[in-house]
This record gives sequence, C-alpha cells and structure tokens, in this order.
Amino acid sequence: VNLYPFLNYTVPLYPIIITYAIIRHRLMDIKFVLRKSSVYLVSLSTIIISAIAVKYIAIIFFTGISDQLDYLILISAVMVFLPIRNYYYKIANKYFFTSLYDSRKVIGKLSDRLRSTLEERKIHKYVADILMDSFHTKAVGILIQDKNKKKNKKQEEDQYTLRYNDGFHTHGRKKFPGNKKLCNLFLKHNKSIVVEEIKNASYKEFKGTIDLLASLGAEVVTPLNVKGKTIGLIILGRKESGDMYNDQDLRVLEIVGAQAAIAIENAVLYEAAKNFNVKLKKEVKKATTQLRSANKKLKELDTAKSEFISIASHQLRTPLTIIKGYISMLLEGSFGRLNEKETDPLKKVYESNERLIQLVEDLLDISRIESGKLQLNFKEMRLEEITDSVAEEFTNSAKSKGLDLIYKKPAQPLPKVKIDKEKIRQVVINLIDNAIKYTGRGSVAVSMDKIDGGVYFCVADTGAGISEEELPSLFKKFSRGKATSLIDANGTGLGLYVGKMMIEAHHGKIWAESEGRDKGSKFCFTLPAGKAK
Repeated sequence: VNLYPFLNYTVPLYPIIITYAIIRHRLMDIKFVLRKSSVYLVSLSTIIISAIAVKYIAIIFFTGISDQLDYLILISAVMVFLPIRNYYYKIANKYFFTSLYDSRKVIGKLSDRLRSTLEERKIHKYVADILMDSFHTKAVGILIQDKNKKKNKKQEEDQYTLRYNDGFHTHGRKKFPGNKKLCNLFLKHNKSIVVEEIKNASYKEFKGTIDLLASLGAEVVTPLNVKGKTIGLIILGRKESGDMYNDQDLRVLEIVGAQAAIAIENAVLYEAAKNFNVKLKKEVKKATTQLRSANKKLKELDTAKSEFISIASHQLRTPLTIIKGYISMLLEGSFGRLNEKETDPLKKVYESNERLIQLVEDLLDISRIESGKLQLNFKEMRLEEITDSVAEEFTNSAKSKGLDLIYKKPAQPLPKVKIDKEKIRQVVINLIDNAIKYTGRGSVAVSMDKIDGGVYFCVADTGAGISEEELPSLFKKFSRGKATSLIDANGTGLGLYVGKMMIEAHHGKIWAESEGRDKGSKFCFTLPAGKAK
C-alpha cells in the first residue's frame, strides 16, 4: 500500500515521541550529559583563557622570552585541569545541578565510614549524610523491618519502623506497613522504586502503598537486602533542584543500599550479642548470688551437723565405755562364772559394742577435722615401732580365716618420722583389718621401705579387689565398694576417709591400687621424714 504522501506528515512527531520516551523512561541521561559537558567546557575555557593571559603578559613584560614558555604553559594547564574541574563540579553541584558527583568517591567514602562503626544509629546517619551531600535531596528516611513475631496471625504484611528521618513530615508516625507483592516485584531483586513511575503505571494493587509514599513526599525507595531478604528501606524525597533521579543515581543508590544493609545487619547482630552478654552476666551474677546463698546455708547446715555429731558422739562415748567395762567384767567372771551358752552371746555384744565405740571415735575425728579442731600429739619415732605390734595383734585373726599374714620388716631401720602415734596406729590397724576382712583366701602382705624424703607403708592382699570405676571415690566419706558391701554389711565407709584425713594431716599421701574385681588390692601411704607440724 502506498502511504505517500500521508506518512510524511507524521515525521515531525518522531522527535516528540523519542523525547517523551527518553524523559519518561530515563533511556538517556541527556540532561546529565549536557551538565557534565558544560562543566568540562567551563573548565577548559578557564584553562585556555588563563593560558592566553599568561602568554600575553609574558610577551608584553618579558621581551625576548623563549618559545619554551609555550611548553611550560601547556604542561601547567594539563596539571591544573583536574583540580579546576573538580572545583567547578562542587560549585555546579551545590548551586546549579544535583547529579555532578563522582560515584566511586561516594561509594568509597561511605565504605570508609561504615567500617568505622558497629552502632546502628551512626550507620543510619552516615548513609543519610552521604545521600544528602550527593543528591541534595530534601529528605532521607531509613525504615527497618520489625523482627518481632506478629501478634495477629491474620496480619500477612511485614511492618517497618522509621529508625531515621531527616525532612519527612510523618506527624509522629513510626510504623509503616509493607507490601509483599511490591517487595517481590522490585525490592527483592535489589531494584529501586521510582514512586512517580509506579503511580502512573497500572499497578492498582500497590495503590495504598504508593499513595502513602506520595503523601510523605517520597520519590525513590531503595531496598536494604541481605542474603535475598529485605531487612529495611531507604526512602528519598525530592531533589532541591526539582530534577528526577537518573539512572546513575539509581545505580549508586542500589550499591549504597547493599553496603548499608550489610553494615546494619552486622550492627544488629553485634547489638544482639552485646545484649546477650549483658543478659548472660546478669544471669551469671544472679546464679552466683543464689549459689553463694545456698552455699552459706549448706555450710551452716554442715556446721550444725558436725556439732550435732560431736555432741551425740560425746554423749554416746560414756555409756558405751561403761557397757564395755561391765561386759568385760562379766566375761572375766567378776560376777560369777559363766557357761559357754552365756559366754557366746556376751562376746557378740562385746564385739558390737567395740564397733560402736570405733564408729563414735571416727565420727569425733571427722568432726574435729572438719571444724579445724583436730589436735595431733607429734612425736619423733620409727614407723616399725607401730607396725610390729599391730602385725602381731592380727596374726591370730588371719590364721582363723586360713590366711597367711606376711610381715616384711625392713632390713635396716627406717628414718624417724614425726607422727601422732595413736592416729597413725589407727590407720595401720584399719588397713590391715580391711585386708583380712575382705580376703577370702590367699595372703595379706605388710611391707615398709625407705623412700626419698620419708617412709613408705603398704598392705597388699589377694582378696575381692576394686573396680576401676570405684577407685576414684574410695576415700570419700561413706563410700564403700559393691563387693565389700556384700562381704561385710557392717562397714560404715568412714575408715578410709578418716585414714586419708589423718595421713594428709601428717603431710603424707595415701592411695589404693587394684587390677580389678577378684584380683586383690594394695593400700599404701607415705609419710615425710621429720616434716610434720
């Protein structure tokens, strides 16, 4: 179809359509190009005029000047061009245009500032100051998404709190609703929203949000995205010059938004960690106070218990001693001769009474040790003076069970030690008695030797043995091995504890060794030569 000559009449419309498209969709920043070119032109003009003036003055006042002056002027012009251009940029950006800025410097300056702090409020201020200095915008606001759980389950949209505001008239309003569809369409893809463009487009579902932004005077909304999640928004008002935000502005805003988002997220995490540490310190302080209070009460209870045991033991000692005396007199025939039928029960009563007396003595010793009232009567002597008599006392007891009691007396006298004879004697008696009691067959060997700085004593048996799990708790109060409980149900679990306390009171060391159940055991202690106090 031949449209001539009618099509030619529409040709004048082409420039109008292209111009509208450029302005409407920011296809080319013609204004920006013209402004930048004008600054270059003014800078170049200043250099040229200055060079001509210098050349003219030199010709008038300095006759016969060398032609090399031209090269000097040219070199000087090249050197001062950049400083002059930057100066005109500042003047133009401040008084005439709002897009004449160096984007790399803006981003670099912001990066330097953001690295200097972990305070969220300072980050907001730094970002706002950079944007206002660069774009000369009338208002800057920063909204942060609320992380608190929604109280109303029907509420689907996110809520944002205005954390920073410079220039927006919100009439005291701090909370603003989000729009998920708008967020998914633009913000999650790190795209800025130009309010005027969305307002004029066919986005009816965004009308409420757009009207709210327009009522505030917001022109651009830039997302703060971290790991694909929008944590906040930067909103900018109109530029002081009335110009639209061009493509360079939006690109810079998106980079600034990305930097600011990371900085804000780090600040939030830092603040959360700091608050957690403060909370933790409070909880630890509270728990420590409670523990101290509980510990104080426990100490009071322990003191009361020790006092009760001490009083009770003292009260029991006298009647038990009297009972022992009368039973001894009965067995000896002081009140008439007894037959075998009468003697056997009395012997059992006597043995039970002896165990009670020993228990009372152990309880009294524990009470004295724990209250710090234990008094030791130190005397310099050799350990074999004690062990000789004790080993002899237990010879018949071992034979009655079919055991061999082997007493290995040292060939040479042992070094003298300063000890409380009765206390150490009781420890030796307890160790040998336990060895005989918990050994069914075999032997019990008692040995001594000289060691560096003291003496060594050991009782080894072929009896019940001790499991590896039971060894660490063996010398604790009221602690008894499982095997020993089956062999002798009358034990109290205090003998080894008292023995440990007594040896340690002499600055010695006591321990047990065993390869396991039914493999025998060794109980040993050491005493320092002449160092007890």
